[in-house]
Amino acid sequence: MKREWHSLWDKHRTLVVLLFILSIIAGSSRFLRGAIVGLPPAASVYFESGADPRACTSTGTVFANLKTLRETTDLFRKRISGVVGEREDFLKAPSSWPCVPGTEGGIGSLAGLAKEMPGWYYRPAIGDPKMLPVTFASFNSVVAEFVREYECKLSEFSQTADSMVAINRDVDNPNSFCCDEETNTCKQITQVLACATTPSDDSMCAEECPTENVQEVFTTRLTAFYARIESEKQRARLAVLRTFHTLRSLELNYAYAKSLVCFQRASLDLRNELGLLADTISCMPKIWDAVTSLHDPDDSLRPE
Repeated sequence: MKREWHSLWDKHRTLVVLLFILSIIAGSSRFLRGAIVGLPPAASVYFESGADPRACTSTGTVFANLKTLRETTDLFRKRISGVVGEREDFLKAPSSWPCVPGTEGGIGSLAGLAKEMPGWYYRPAIGDPKMLPVTFASFNSVVAEFVREYECKLSEFSQTADSMVAINRDVDNPNSFCCDEETNTCKQITQVLACATTPSDDSMCAEECPTENVQEVFTTRLTAFYARIESEKQRARLAVLRTFHTLRSLELNYAYAKSLVCFQRASLDLRNELGLLADTISCMPKIWDAVTSLHDPDDSLRPE
């Protein structure tokens, strides 16, 4: 029996050792996985309020208190235009490029935008939530996170579209309803030739005149409101995607041009320093002559 085991061991020694090593690796990996599984992932950290910063909600964002679609789109375009304009101006102005290691330029508005986004924070194991670093290379990530928050706000509008239409928040201009002088029915001002009553926000025109086909008008406005929301989503994505493609060429050029610009600055500084050194050296004989003329007078001029 022992001879059989010895013969098997001699024949399959390599295989047995390999299986033993694999069993050790499998056991250790299972142990490590069991130890790590209890740690929360980065996307699931929570703020003091208990809200997930990556949840699709406008809570805590710059869009939180906005009530209409027009206000939301105007704010989005203003903030996006600010960070894109800052980056474009920076990439077009080599004189503003920093050459000191560890310094970043053209990220002032970008850092300000990231500071207002809950999704740009994380919560360490101990302590308060901390902000992720914002660098020159963080532009695409910050803008993409801002677009995500914008789309979440638009999704909230979609979920509450019927109630928004009911209180006329789908109408951009206030005082948009009045009694049509011709038909004596309550309509939007864009659909009437002349108003018989004072324009107001009340879609019932304060019951000063009857309404006509209220359900039909409500359904039409609701459908149009849904279409506007989806159009804004598509427009935002397309605009941001084209912006990324447009700035990509400038960013690639910046990576190489910055080195050349900084090398040029360093060479100019070196030339100026050498010029100052040359001027100083040229003045040394004159300074030395002034010193020796006072302390070492010519003996031929000394009286006998």
